[in-house]
Amino acid sequence: MSDRRYKQNVERDMVRRLRKMLQISVQPFMVKTELIFGVERKTSDVAMLLPHEVFAEVCTSMPAVVAERFFGAPGSREDFWDLMKAEPWFDRHPLREKFLSSCPPTPLRTWGDDASLGKSGYTQARVMNWCSCVATGKSMNVKIPIYILSTAMMTDQTERPLLTVAAWSFTCLMTGVHPLAPKHRNNHKEKFQCRNRHLEQLRISK
Repeated sequence: MSDRRYKQNVERDMVRRLRKMLQISVQPFMVKTELIFGVERKTSDVAMLLPHEVFAEVCTSMPAVVAERFFGAPGSREDFWDLMKAEPWFDRHPLREKFLSSCPPTPLRTWGDDASLGKSGYTQARVMNWCSCVATGKSMNVKIPIYILSTAMMTDQTERPLLTVAAWSFTCLMTGVHPLAPKHRNNHKEKFQCRNRHLEQLRISK
């Protein structure tokens, strides 16, 4: 995460890391959110790598690794959901029948890591990642960043718009279509519609 003087480095560093890991190019999606600069709270841009765009790029540029990085070995999705049957939430989930079907969806997970950045480790950052639960590749190849934030610049509202956009992107990924943004996301609606690209017919569950 770069400070206010070098905001362009956020975009540069995220794209560089993704290109190195996945050997693809994805343009970051800039989202305005509240950050702390010194003692002031200001609205600023944070770079995000949209999951559905990353998936589309991998499918287009590196189709040979899609199974390894997203779908796993044959039968791995079925085995995953079979294990989940023992979890208390499973019987209450509205998609439980889909999970146990002959073509179950690919399970995904997201998590946030607090990490030290830079050679001195002085800057503490929150890194939000996602990956497939059944991926078989090396950890650094299948773990994909969504956004990076300096924890010193975060407020209690910083992640709210970022998670809203992330949820929209995961909906695109899982359904294969780009839904219109709800009314409470009007600030992003125009940008959402401009990012349609070529994913309409692509489904992660197939």
